[in-house]
Amino acid sequence: FTLTTHRDSAGALWIGGRGLTRFAGSTFDHFTIQDGLVDFYVGQIIDRDGVLWLNQVKRETVYENGRFSVPEAYEHLGGHPIRWQHLDHEARLWFGSHSHGVFRWDGRQMTHFTTADGLGHNAIRKIAQTADGHVWFGTDGGVVSRFDGKVFQTLSRDDGLNGQAIRDIYRLGHFQDVEVLGEQDGSGVVLIFRVVEKPSIREVIFQGNERVQIDDITEVVTLQPFTLLD
Repeated sequence: FTLTTHRDSAGALWIGGRGLTRFAGSTFDHFTIQDGLVDFYVGQIIDRDGVLWLNQVKRETVYENGRFSVPEAYEHLGGHPIRWQHLDHEARLWFGSHSHGVFRWDGRQMTHFTTADGLGHNAIRKIAQTADGHVWFGTDGGVVSRFDGKVFQTLSRDDGLNGQAIRDIYRLGHFQDVEVLGEQDGSGVVLIFRVVEKPSIREVIFQGNERVQIDDITEVVTLQPFTLLD
């Protein structure tokens, strides 16, 4: 299965899921624990100046110059599992944890933010940045926090944020990801729901069936063209 993909500056396609796979145009290279990954799953791939940062269950891992290693930043995360990572416009890495707030790494120093600093909730679900440079944090607490570089502002149901709306969009079954962003305008905050559609099946082709008729196969195969691949 596939959890994430990334195309690097050389044009190679990296596929994260159960292990890590690189497709360089004609060949596939598959990497597992035996090659240096700390566990089987790669949930995110971020390219920071040619170094791939891999979000794994046990800890962060980097791939650089053909080898895997544990980044210096990991030593400053306190061993807290990371749910989401994000590279901002200034090449700083943000790490959203399961229950200990968010961490920001600038390459030399790690800064830790929690509810004590104004963050709306310590369980971080998603991180994104808008064109104005503000960093947004989706949380498990039903609130969204925005960081302008100095202070946090948190939006809740009282501000018009409707957590049920996000769940309702997921329940449609058409999307594999739903992201909520906000942009400030002259009258307040504009919430933007950004969705990623599930892939659809364009065509179903059967090959190698010399004795069995196509009609007999299609009677038992439930996959149909123009349906969602779920």
